[in-house]
Parts: sequence; C-alpha cells; structure tokens
Amino acid sequence: MPDYMTSKKLYFSAGLFAAFNFTATASPITIDLTTAGSSGTANGAIFNQINVQSTGTGVLDPFLRIQQTGTESGYNTSVGTPLDDKAGIWTHDLQLGSLGTVTQNGVSYYKFILDVNETKPGALISLNNFKLYERGSALSVANTLANLTSTSTLKFDMDGAGDTTVNINYALNSGSGSGDISVLVPVSALGVDGSQYLYLYTSFGSPYGSDAGFEEWAAVQGTTTVCAPDGGMTMILLGVAVSGLGLLKRKNS
Repeated sequence: MPDYMTSKKLYFSAGLFAAFNFTATASPITIDLTTAGSSGTANGAIFNQINVQSTGTGVLDPFLRIQQTGTESGYNTSVGTPLDDKAGIWTHDLQLGSLGTVTQNGVSYYKFILDVNETKPGALISLNNFKLYERGSALSVANTLANLTSTSTLKFDMDGAGDTTVNINYALNSGSGSGDISVLVPVSALGVDGSQYLYLYTSFGSPYGSDAGFEEWAAVQGTTTVCAPDGGMTMILLGVAVSGLGLLKRKNS
C-alpha cells in the first residue's frame, strides 16, 4: 500500500509539472496587418494598419531611421549610428515629455507611427522587435545594443506575452512619408515622468525582409482623444493643431 500511494503521488506531481510547463510556454503571436484597416494586439499594445496621408496630416517627422537589406535593426540616439541606424537629423534622442496621449475606450496610450519603404510587388516586411527603454539621462555612448540595454530599463516589449511578429504591407499606402501602421502603447507601461529619455529598439526581417529604402518611426505629440460612440464607429477628435501631432512636412536629409 505505501508503494502504491507513493506511485500515485509521483504520477500526480509529474502531471502537475507537465501541465505547468504547458501553460507557462507562450505560443508565438502573428499580427497580420497586410489588409486595409486590420489590427491586432500584443502585450497590451494595439497595432493598426493606417493611412496617415489620407487624413490630410502630411508626412512624417521621425525620430528613428534604419536601413539595411534583408534584416535590419537599430535604436534612436543622438550619438553615433549603432547597428543599422541611418545618420542624420531624423535619428535622435527623445524625451517622454514630448509625447502626447491618445485615450481609447477609457485607456490612455502613447502613439507611435511606422513608415516602411519596400518595393512593389514583394511589398511585405515583418516587424520582429519593438522594445521601449527609459533612462534618466541621454546616452553618451551608442555603438552597440549593449550600450542601451545594459544602462537602461526595459519598460515595454511587444514579445512580453509571446514571441510576436507583425507583418506589414507597404503596397496599401502611397509611398514614403505616408505612414503604414500605428502602435498604441499603454501610458501605464511607460509612466508619465516627462524627464525620462525614451529609446526604441526595433528590428525587421523575418519572415519578410527589407529590400528598399529606410524604415522610420515617429511619435505623436500633442493630445488626441479617440472615443467610440454608439454604432461602433470611431471618431477622432483632434485637440491640437496638425503641427502638434508631430506629423509635419518632412525635410529631405
């Protein structure tokens, strides 16, 4: 009898261990933004296919540009050109206090906009990393990814609930500067300390690689309120002028 009871306990413990491992392993997440108006969520953030130019707001004023064929990665900084950063005035430090907020269904978000540049046909590209770091002062050295990750606090990672890939279709929009997707990151993830320096690490390339111009990120400034009235329609009420959105006419670099 003791041996029988011991065996039952061992089998029960093994079953619990297997069940725990099964539930603790998150499944990969694929967000398909290759059709007009599509959307998806990852770790509390909302990813939307958009067409900024069609709203009349002009073209993007980015804080990060990267460029490489196949796979590419980088992060915004005002010192150096780490990884695949593209040098120039459109890659620079960013403070949290310069960002506006978007309120959707009672939740406040910071809004980021991505503009991709690919060829037609073969216009798909995959976003593999979207990580936001904060630190109390601007980076003084930025040659490697470790210069960022070892000195900053990771505040948001789209892979936090599982390895996430976002597939994007460049052919849906009118070209460079029009904007292709938006990412709404909860304010609760980044906080509201405007003095913090915000760094975005991003990468592209799997399964759909980059094959043309640079990819660029912008952050919406000012305040925009998004509400969902009866009928399920979404109305965007602009609380500031277009210039306050940070979507200004881009100067050639």
